[in-house]
Amino acid sequence: LKIIESSKNIFRNLLKTITKDFPVQQILPKHCYLEPSFLSEIYGIQGRLDLLFEGSEKTVIVELKSGKTYQTNDFGINIPHFYQFLLYDLIIQSPSSKKRVAGFVLYAGESVSLRFAPSNLLQQQKAMVMRNNLLFIELSLINLGFQENLLSAGEAIFQPLFNQFSEAKGFFKTDLNHFILILNEATSIEKKYFYSFISFI
Repeated sequence: LKIIESSKNIFRNLLKTITKDFPVQQILPKHCYLEPSFLSEIYGIQGRLDLLFEGSEKTVIVELKSGKTYQTNDFGINIPHFYQFLLYDLIIQSPSSKKRVAGFVLYAGESVSLRFAPSNLLQQQKAMVMRNNLLFIELSLINLGFQENLLSAGEAIFQPLFNQFSEAKGFFKTDLNHFILILNEATSIEKKYFYSFISFI
């Protein structure tokens, strides 16, 4: 019953967004594309947008989220969702910067569904730094199995993550604490096995 009510609520919110909010923002359904995929060689990122509107004067990105907001920024958008939009904005802008790009995050589970997401160069640069850090960590994990001193190499990779514990929040802090406790209690053999195994992921 709860699932049915939730589905009905999402349907009502989506219908309101399409029939009332989209016209206000001059988003015409006939010029919308569902789930178009893009690859930016300039930034080295790819993504599949939920909805893309291509108008004569502007391009609009709409990212759909079925859940509700949690720990939002000043625009009422979940911080990870905002960074996701910022990266999509870079992807769309990279082929051509002639058109103005606008963005919205659509929270289908909430009555005020459509949230404006403004472009922000400083935040986009921060998002790219995080993306580059992730790639560096991934490359380090791949090469981990080739290191002579496996324990030292593994600890060097994960120590920066552990250093973030004091600043971590919410579910991430809970998961990070759980991971740290398990790894600290592991024997040297178990740690070597773990470090060797994750190099294959």
